Amino acid sequence: MGYIVIENFKFGLDTRRESLTSKPGTLVDLINAHIDQGGQVEKRKAFTKTDIVSSIDPTVATKGFQEGVDGIYVFGHAADPGGWPTGIKYQRLVHPSLSVSDTATSSFANKTITSILYSTVFAGKIFVIAKFDNDNVFAFYDGTVLVDTYYGLKVSTVQGNTGLLHDLAIAINASGVYTASQPILTPTTLDIYGPEGSTYEVSVVETAAAGTLTAALVNTGIPGKQATQAIGSFQIIAGTEAAGHQITQVSVGVTNLLLAAVPFNDSVEQTASDVVVAINANSGTSGYSAVANQGTVIIYSVATGVGNNGKAVTVTSAVDVCIGQCVFALVGTGFSLDFVNANGTNLLSAVMNYPLIPGQTLSAFVTSVRDNINAGTATHGFLSAVNGNSLYLSKAVTTSTDAEIAVSVGVTPTTGGAAVIGNVVPLLVGVSLNLLPAYFLSQTGRFGIISRIDITPGVTALVSNGVPPYTYQWSILEQETSGAGGGSASATPNTPNSPTTIFSVYRSSDNNGLFFHGTFKAVCTVVDSLGATFVGPQVTITV
Repeated sequence: MGYIVIENFKFGLDTRRESLTSKPGTLVDLINAHIDQGGQVEKRKAFTKTDIVSSIDPTVATKGFQEGVDGIYVFGHAADPGGWPTGIKYQRLVHPSLSVSDTATSSFANKTITSILYSTVFAGKIFVIAKFDNDNVFAFYDGTVLVDTYYGLKVSTVQGNTGLLHDLAIAINASGVYTASQPILTPTTLDIYGPEGSTYEVSVVETAAAGTLTAALVNTGIPGKQATQAIGSFQIIAGTEAAGHQITQVSVGVTNLLLAAVPFNDSVEQTASDVVVAINANSGTSGYSAVANQGTVIIYSVATGVGNNGKAVTVTSAVDVCIGQCVFALVGTGFSLDFVNANGTNLLSAVMNYPLIPGQTLSAFVTSVRDNINAGTATHGFLSAVNGNSLYLSKAVTTSTDAEIAVSVGVTPTTGGAAVIGNVVPLLVGVSLNLLPAYFLSQTGRFGIISRIDITPGVTALVSNGVPPYTYQWSILEQETSGAGGGSASATPNTPNSPTTIFSVYRSSDNNGLFFHGTFKAVCTVVDSLGATFVGPQVTITV
């Protein structure tokens, strides 16, 4: 029998001829192999599947293989241990465990990934669809599960009713339209509320016969509310008009309302009005407007709704412009002021003795206390103002969320003294009449110099605030008398130390029998039991 010996396949692959007519050493088909340079058949190399493992924790299993902009990504459910081969990035994909309140609920945080169904790069980040070992499939972007792929999905059949309702509440609240809450005392029930002002009906669809889900309509809805503006306020309680005495800034949250500082201007009422003007001038930018009510500044959000709710109002003031309600008064004839503590911090640099110098008034001493406190504002953060013998305290930066400040004052009497803590409203004095015409009462003499007495109606000093009892002192401001005519004239209060008095005007004519005609000015000075002093409005006496 004849045979053919093929020593090699040096002619390689050649399919141009039939196999029976080809030269010996020519191949027509070669599968999973190739011809080397010597004409010999050499089997091709095989691709071997291998796991990408961490050098730190080789037990961390990975799935998938996706090229990203900064390397090759693999995926797993466990925390990243590090130690991956060069160029390999690990991305953790965690099963979206919804229920955390039910002890009968299985934990899904460690559910393993069985396969990566799809992956790609979108906008420079990895999008991947993963299948877990309980057959749940979820989509992830940049390592975060997409909520639309699991909200409303029940991920376990072993959850108790409490856990099932907890998950249902999360899904309902995620809608942003309806609100669900699980009562603490009855966790197997779920309360669901519709949007305010809307009516609705309840429809329950059961997809399994394993249990019964019941529903009860509580209310079909309530009338809606008109959206309102968020509102906040602060009160200016004291200050003096001088360079640098100012409201430096007012802010709501992180928004500054002032373009420039507002100086203290004459009174707390006028300063509050000036602050309102400054806030409203910047309203178009800040989004807030304001109105004043005496010394109070009331701030409104221009926009309605809840967007600006809960934001703190912060007021920064300087020198002696005080915000808030803290005030105390010093009374007595001789004492040492040992400390003024705010939240345990002494605001005084040293003990202060009253009087500091012989003859010093109490109000002058209190002014010295104010100056001592304000010299340390940069250190302790508080500032002070005075009104008579009353001392006001305030933080230099006052915020509506500040806790109440504990204030204590230490006084050691020598001849007598005390501190009265409290919101003592400043003493105010008015009068019942501002113009008092004098009427003829009597006259002596008929020729030459004639003496005449005129009297006025009664006038009363009207006192408010302060601490009673009060002392009164009516007096004539001689330097303000004016008028025309001859002779001499004088006026005196009939009851100078009483709240109410009439005035007697004594006039003597000149040699021609002509009397003085003009006006006198009178005032009532009132002092309360704490030593606060207030000079009332001037009263004009006309003759």
